[in-house]
Amino acid sequence: MRNMNHRLWGYYALNRGAIVKECESDLGQAFKAIRSVETSGAAVEDALLADSCNEWLLFHGSSPAKCESICRNNFRISLSGTGATWKDKGSPKGTPLYGHGVYFADRVTKADEYSEMVEAGRRFAGCHTMLVCRVLGGRVQYCDTNEIDPASLQKQVISGPFHSVFGDRVTKLKKPFREVVVYDATQCYPEYVIYYR
Repeated sequence: MRNMNHRLWGYYALNRGAIVKECESDLGQAFKAIRSVETSGAAVEDALLADSCNEWLLFHGSSPAKCESICRNNFRISLSGTGATWKDKGSPKGTPLYGHGVYFADRVTKADEYSEMVEAGRRFAGCHTMLVCRVLGGRVQYCDTNEIDPASLQKQVISGPFHSVFGDRVTKLKKPFREVVVYDATQCYPEYVIYYR
């Protein structure tokens, strides 16, 4: 189901314009287009993605209620670490691998790990839910090791020349997925809720 939230789209479109301009300028960190994302070159209906700012279609698995809430109100960075992130016993919040941000996968199988089923008696009962989102990667902080300092990565994006973290667990580590993390909710637009079995 397509999400037609004009307010969220407006914030996203403004941010996309700003990130395109930043990627065109020389801020001490050259822009590099990342085309190894599984969904590179994909188009949703008739709307193309902007390669000039690493705009991608990515997946985010969650519960049906959370998917609906995200489509209405966008992602809330303050909730990062409260979901499937590993937590100390009794702690409601953990520290995600790349810091507190919004996580996306370029493969549906990774997002499926976080998806939940629609309850019996509700529309689409028995189906799982996930979001297909437009995500602005911009200048990416590329990370392909297990030696990860989440606070440092997050700081390089929030206070430095980068717009996102590109966690490549495939190339060197031979893991089955890549993740993209943004720390500003206006860098993503939840475009579709997918119901699947």
